[in-house]
Amino acid sequence: MGLVLVFLAVVALVLAQCVSEREALTAVYTSTNGSSWLPNNWDVQNPASDPCTWDGVRCNTQGYVVILDLTGFNLTGDLPEEIGCLSFLQ
Repeated sequence: MGLVLVFLAVVALVLAQCVSEREALTAVYTSTNGSSWLPNNWDVQNPASDPCTWDGVRCNTQGYVVILDLTGFNLTGDLPEEIGCLSFLQ
């Protein structure tokens, strides 16, 4: 029982520290040299830009990211821990 409570406490802490999906995607962009991606329509500097319209990003009807396909984008670097905040990825 004690181990279950510790596990739940850790999960709650991780979820509490999650950033928004837009911030998570921006972290992916930044940490993988997004300015060099091809194609690249990720307008991370524009708060009005809808991430659901960005290349490689697919969202469900509620606006949550469910697919992130960056195949062929010429990524370099490491994926950030914020990618874990995209909790609806399938």
